[in-house]
Amino acid sequence: MTLFGVRLRELRKKNGLSMAEFGRRIGVAKSTVAGYEGGEREPSLDTVAAIARLYDVTSDYLLGLTDRPHALGVEPVPSTAAWKVTDGMTALHWNGEPLTEEELELVLGLLKKAQAAKRGRNDAASVPQ
Repeated sequence: MTLFGVRLRELRKKNGLSMAEFGRRIGVAKSTVAGYEGGEREPSLDTVAAIARLYDVTSDYLLGLTDRPHALGVEPVPSTAAWKVTDGMTALHWNGEPLTEEELELVLGLLKKAQAAKRGRNDAASVPQ
């Protein structure tokens, strides 16, 4: 197994994707993903770029040219799926105006609904009306 294959597998598993789902997202077959991870196949430059964008890492990291997944001084922006409301969260703003608690609940409900739809299931019952 190549370092590229090891890193690809680690990123895929860390993000909870099957080989088939990962392949669908970057436009290749499950068998191609297995070949990448096993070191039997090498991706095109376009595919490396697509993987780097998907996982928000540098192509240098994927190819084993650096051990830093992100460019120096650049940290990834968390996706909305990773955002959590905590006791320390005081406000969310839209167009420079703070949202009310009710508006915040609606926004979070919509984010949950969008996340559920992306996963192919419908959690509409859990979304505030």
